[in-house]
Amino acid sequence: MIEQALKALILEKYKSVKEFANIADMPYSTLDSILKRGVEKANISNIIRLCKALQIDTDALANGQIVYKADLIKAEISKREQAHIEKYRALDEYGKGTVDLLLDREYGRCIGTQEEAGATGVLIELNFSEQSASAGTGTYLGPESFRSISVQENALTSRALFCLPVSGDSMEPLYYDGDILLIADEPVRIGEIGIFTINGSGYVKKRGETSLLSLNPLYEPIPMNDSIRCNGKVVGILKPDWIAE
Repeated sequence: MIEQALKALILEKYKSVKEFANIADMPYSTLDSILKRGVEKANISNIIRLCKALQIDTDALANGQIVYKADLIKAEISKREQAHIEKYRALDEYGKGTVDLLLDREYGRCIGTQEEAGATGVLIELNFSEQSASAGTGTYLGPESFRSISVQENALTSRALFCLPVSGDSMEPLYYDGDILLIADEPVRIGEIGIFTINGSGYVKKRGETSLLSLNPLYEPIPMNDSIRCNGKVVGILKPDWIAE
């Protein structure tokens, strides 16, 4: 019987049923009743409390089995996923941050982004830079380089202040040469991607604690100083089919 197995597990881990009842924050009489009358007659909240204290799966107990949650989680993770976890844990903080950024982008692409789902069918005007923001050495971003384009309104485009294409490969594998970035008038926190102006030239970079960082390791960090201006936060990519003919 499952109740006998539960009692044996409790006694294996604890000195007595009474001690376990205190740890599980459950009256001893209630726990004793569950073990004597049967799990199926117990209040669900008490079963959840019991399972949480023993770290066993609630659904499995309802089916007359005792399954540790740790074993359940381990069984759900494939060897490939486990290998990815081990590699991720071996990365430094910079590497983990890069993987997190790319994972967020690919997750949004695969599940179907909320921005596309929120399309209204309305066209809005968006400022588009004729000059690219360099992912490498910097590109001039003057006000005269902007023109207005019509794009589909959705949660992403309506959030953007302007858009501009990427030039170079220093932000690969997150952003590639030719991608059109949507820029919002929002602060760029450490670990986020933004558009920065340095001596009149625009850069797409990840903000670090003391420098602007590329995702491509071939590029050196750019030390930050008071002359660097943040022009906004990169919130996504403007897809070509969102642009009106």
